[in-house]
Amino acid sequence: LQDALIRLLRRKLLAKIHIKEIVEEADVARTTFYQHFETKEQLLFSLIDDLFEKIYRVVFQERDNTEELDILQLLTSSYEQWRLYGEELRWVLQVENKDLLIAALRVHIDALKREADKHMMPDPAFRVYSDYESSFVAGGVYMLIKNWVNNDMQESPETMGKITLTLLSNGFNPF
Repeated sequence: LQDALIRLLRRKLLAKIHIKEIVEEADVARTTFYQHFETKEQLLFSLIDDLFEKIYRVVFQERDNTEELDILQLLTSSYEQWRLYGEELRWVLQVENKDLLIAALRVHIDALKREADKHMMPDPAFRVYSDYESSFVAGGVYMLIKNWVNNDMQESPETMGKITLTLLSNGFNPF
């Protein structure tokens, strides 16, 4: 179903896609869709959830737990995973309802922050965010990833990690 949705997103906006089209594209019964999802938006968010599950696994479960994790490693590993799924991300990030995407991203950014706190010394750059700060960071990360993907991921994951860390640490100060 996720692959079918991505194929359809390449051709049209999410608002124009009907569940009937998704199940036809996936070659499954409509009841199969509704066994797993109530809406096409939930299917879309399952793509985001699966990607972040992979990030959690790589960053927190598959690494050598004897080494200390730092924020740059966390961010770089995240961008490495996003690069692996860049084509899917390209279409997911084009969805017209940005508020829903940012809300979905915010949940995972907050979860990554909580998980990171278990594995490293607290860093001022990754402190507990207020509600406003969490929203700001989620919107900023969304735009960073979208810009990076739309520019064909020319910068390395490490460079993107450094850019993100700089913005988280110092904020944006153009003057």
